[in-house]
Amino acid sequence: MDVSYSDRRVFDRLNGGFPLSFTNDENKGSTEGLLEDISGEGARVTLQRHLSTDDTITLHLDLPDGHTPLILSGLVVWTKDRGTGDCEVGVRFKNVNLMHMHRIVKLCQ
Repeated sequence: MDVSYSDRRVFDRLNGGFPLSFTNDENKGSTEGLLEDISGEGARVTLQRHLSTDDTITLHLDLPDGHTPLILSGLVVWTKDRGTGDCEVGVRFKNVNLMHMHRIVKLCQ
């Protein structure tokens, strides 16, 4: 039986469209991007710069739940050049605190 990746996901995903900023070890300043979707375990984001797999980044997300922005550290697990100068990136969160995960999962319901 062939099970697709989306069928193996533990958490539902929330479609995004929310602006974000991020930092990484190579980029000491903040760079803007767009949150495409998010779950309790990771996110898909579009950035105006290219990253490599295994890069560690910190996302600053202003979710539409009325609370302070989430600051989440994650590992880039895949990248895709969109051909427009933008890069789509898959991020797996590291050490997500339970309150942050609760906020994300609650938005996904």
